[in-house]
Amino acid sequence: MSEAQWSPDAADQPVKKSIPKWVWFCGGGCLLAILAGIVVLALSVNYFKNAIDPAVSEPALQKVLPHDELPPSMTIQFYNSIGIEQFQIVDTRGFQLQIQVHKGADGGRAREQMFQKETPEFPKDLGVMKFEDMEKSAVDIQGRELPVIRMRMEFTGVMGKVMPEEAKSQMGSMLWTDLTPEGATNQLVLAQLMRMKGSGEITDDELRDLLAPFHIGPKR
Repeated sequence: MSEAQWSPDAADQPVKKSIPKWVWFCGGGCLLAILAGIVVLALSVNYFKNAIDPAVSEPALQKVLPHDELPPSMTIQFYNSIGIEQFQIVDTRGFQLQIQVHKGADGGRAREQMFQKETPEFPKDLGVMKFEDMEKSAVDIQGRELPVIRMRMEFTGVMGKVMPEEAKSQMGSMLWTDLTPEGATNQLVLAQLMRMKGSGEITDDELRDLLAPFHIGPKR
């Protein structure tokens, strides 16, 4: 390692107070790491601020899934714009609706495997949860026939042990449907609906009611 060359009076020269002395002794690499950390922190704060800001999430959802004004019972709780675009919508009537946007070849392949085959190609056991009683059907929503997959979710492994029994009993019934715009290719707009209160499968009428604000088919 080469020896640093210091001028004779370097120690006598005051260091600017705007930059801490220890930053300079770290060297350039450490300084860059500090700057990168500041940038990541700023981006994280900005990300979470946008994720819960209706002024950001509402136009984004409108672009993905055009809709009328959401009823008072429905609130966009969280919006993720990194990677797979996701919208978490909570309905005070006892439901949680998640909209996911899968783009590109992977999105097209996922749509085909899940909704365009007689038997959905989806792993039953994910380690921390598994899906039971999978049943595929179709539901007419606003004059458009949507493929629907109903199932019952069970927590297993560590999740099954730490999840309170009351919570497990209230988070069982799930429904997935394909909201991809008609004619779109290499894309999947996946809606995951979960019953958060009560029991029993999500009915066709409940699905129609929850999707009523969204522009799904020609008969709105």
